[in-house]
Amino acid sequence: MRLLFVPKLKFHLKGCHFGKVENIEKAVTEQLKAIPVGDYQRCYEEWEQRLRRCVASQGNYYEGDKLDL
Repeated sequence: MRLLFVPKLKFHLKGCHFGKVENIEKAVTEQLKAIPVGDYQRCYEEWEQRLRRCVASQGNYYEGDKLDL
């Protein structure tokens, strides 16, 4: 579910011309509000797990989920 929101935003906003920054802000806000809360929660939990792996590896490179915590 990494970067879940970027493809959803791009899909709904692609090809649109908004004219003003305010219109872009409104359209993006509407699309973000349409994403279920559970998706936000899972995205945050996955981000937190990746952060823990990064800290545990002391910033060294590792592949995917191969670092045991």
